[in-house]
Amino acid sequence: MQVFYDNIVHNNDCFYYAYTNNGLCFIGTPNKDFSEIKQFISDAEFSEQKNSQLRGTLLNYLDGKSKGFNVDLDLSWATSFQKSVYQQLQKVKYGQTVTYEELASNLGKPTATRAVASAVAKNPILFVIPCHRVIRKDGSLGGFRAGLPLKQALLDLEASK
Repeated sequence: MQVFYDNIVHNNDCFYYAYTNNGLCFIGTPNKDFSEIKQFISDAEFSEQKNSQLRGTLLNYLDGKSKGFNVDLDLSWATSFQKSVYQQLQKVKYGQTVTYEELASNLGKPTATRAVASAVAKNPILFVIPCHRVIRKDGSLGGFRAGLPLKQALLDLEASK
């Protein structure tokens, strides 16, 4: 599989992102090196290539100029269960949150909270698939691959618009 990558810098944080001919497939943890992508996508041929449209879309969101994404996603690496979780996550509106339990219930699998949480934790397309909008039922943040400070910053960004 051919995977193209580039990076964006926002507020002194560098994010790698990657895409295929089918769509966006990865957004990295701020300030982690390129090797992070290989934890999510293996058996690929990587080529650095700029994509001004994707770059602009991602920066517009991070700058608070856009509330959504009109980009194709490549989820070919995901299991069918993960795909269902990610599709459900994309229904959570900008500025809203959902608990892991609510997400499982919305999927029609109310006893699958741990499996849902595991799928959310494996989301490689940060903020486009809005895993930052998932919180614990007690209202605490829970986890986030890119760290709780970024999760809180994304929630604050969305709450302010």
